[in-house]
Amino acid sequence: MKDELSIGDIVELKSGGPPMTVREIESDTVTCIWFDDRHQLQESAFDLLLIRDAIGIGSYGFSRRRKRPEESPTDSDDDIPF
Repeated sequence: MKDELSIGDIVELKSGGPPMTVREIESDTVTCIWFDDRHQLQESAFDLLLIRDAIGIGSYGFSRRRKRPEESPTDSDDDIPF
């Protein structure tokens, strides 16, 4: 869910690509930064529905909560299979 996304989170495009760091969140637009193959810093804005958590927790365009380490699987409302 978009309100779970925070500045500093590591995300990626759903279509693939390098891991990116969230720099800014404004409405449904997320500005990310990353280093390209030549180690040059890049920046671009993406629609929220185009990105997902790079560590595999879920897509931000869907209603899905992050699990806290102290939560057991039954404590979460994750009922969307991925």
